[in-house]
This record gives sequence, C-alpha cells and structure tokens, in this order.
Amino acid sequence: MEQFPAIIDEIWLGAETALAKCDNYREFLRVAFAHLKSRNKHFGFAEFSRRASFSSRSYPRDVVGGKKRITPRSLPKFVKALKLTPDLESLFTILVGLEELEVFLPGNVAVEDRKKALRKIRNRLAAKAAGPSPHTQAEQFYQLNSWLPVYVSLGTAEGGATLAEVQSRTRFSKIICRRVLEDMASRKVVRKSGNRYYSESFHLIFDQLGQSEFFKSQFIRSLQEVAHSAERNFGGKVQLFFHSVFSVEEKKLQTLREELRNVILKFVDHAENPQGDRVAKISLAFYHSL
Repeated sequence: MEQFPAIIDEIWLGAETALAKCDNYREFLRVAFAHLKSRNKHFGFAEFSRRASFSSRSYPRDVVGGKKRITPRSLPKFVKALKLTPDLESLFTILVGLEELEVFLPGNVAVEDRKKALRKIRNRLAAKAAGPSPHTQAEQFYQLNSWLPVYVSLGTAEGGATLAEVQSRTRFSKIICRRVLEDMASRKVVRKSGNRYYSESFHLIFDQLGQSEFFKSQFIRSLQEVAHSAERNFGGKVQLFFHSVFSVEEKKLQTLREELRNVILKFVDHAENPQGDRVAKISLAFYHSL
C-alpha cells in the first residue's frame, strides 16, 4: 500500500518559529523556500512551479522578488504546493490578505479582526516552540504521521534495523527517520546499539496518553490518508479500497464486530513480516446507519 506522501507535521519542524516572525507574505515565502531547499538540495522555483501547476516557472520567483503579486487564483496553489500545517496556512493566508487588501478583504471582515487572528496564531506557534508538557509531548509524538511506520520498520526485537533499512522500508527521508528514531530512543521506546535500533515498548507512550480520545483522533487522521491515497491510486493493483452496505440483524451487530476484528487480526498476523521491505496500512470501520 502506498505510504501517505505528505508528511506535513515533519516538513516544517524547525522552521515554524522563523515563519511566525515574518511581517509579510513575501518574507514568509523566502523563509519557507530556504527551509525547503535545506531539506532537499534539488528544490527550486522551477520545481515549486511544477508542484503548484503554474504555467510560468518564474512566477513564484517574481512574487518573492516583489515583481508580481499573489492573486485569489494563485493563493490556493501556493498553499497546496507548500503543504503547510493548519496554523502556517492560516498565517500565510492572513499575511496575503493584509498586504493585498483591495483584492482579498471581504466587506464583512475587518482588518483588526485579521490582525487579532494573526496574533493568536503567532502566540500558539510560540507556545509550541517553547516546549510542550510531557502529556502534550506524548500526544504530539503519537499523532505524527511518521512514528508508527518507523516503529514497525525496526524488524524483529532481536535483529533490529539500521537507519538505512528503516528509510528503505518507510520511504521517508533520512532526516525524518533519524529524528523520529532519536525521539523514540529518548523516550525509551527504542534502544540504539551501535548502528542498529531495537524496538522496546509502546507502553511508556500509551501510559502518558491515557485516554482513547487520542486513539480516536489517530483513526480519523488515518481516514484522511486513505482518502488521499484513493484519490491518487483508486484503481491500483496493490491498493484495496472496499466499501459495502448490507442488511443485518441488529442483535448480531456485536457478534459480527468481533468476528470481523478477529479476521483482520488473523490476516495481519499472517501477513506481517518484520523483515519486510515496505510498510502497509489497514484502516477499518464497521458501523450501523443512524
């Protein structure tokens, strides 16, 4: 199954503070492009134009240089190609709106309201940069798209895996794999010996999370990944997207739920290969209509 390609949480790690301090959208773009270039030496304005589907390869460069402006038509393309987090997307959109007032400011939205929203976003990003509490830290760690694929890529508890092996199985960048592994090691979820990493236990993380609300949010997040993958590869030979509606006896719903759960667990136990070369995912829901 295809791994969700846009690992938005990790893309902007280390850059949010600098982006939050930008006074205008051109400065925001300069900082953002510099950060993306630091992550990928092949990244440039031409590559960004391709991602954003701009007909002119020089348009993003001209916007940053002040020769051209962002328009209502081009703004969604910038947002999509940048793959911003929700807070950074709101920050960027407000900066554009404040600078291009005559184009973007609806009659019922006051400038002061936008500036107030901007301050709230900056305060939220500043609080995040200051460091979360242990409970919030555990929640953020669990909700990252990368942590679970990295963990299941560690192979057997006895054999472990190298950074290169984890990268090969997850298709993540080396930077992301190293950062996640180091974070896991600091939480004693994995153990490093030499150049290999070994799985330890999830319980330290789960104990900090404490409540099922976090697991619910992770499931909802997984459904977003499913939707993204279906958009790209619905007819693929490897992926499976299945949906069915059928009639049952209400009194048997709980029994059917347990039977389906057992079938899936048996399938996973049968299919799982700790030394496999790819990470696959299953997101399953069984529910009755309201």
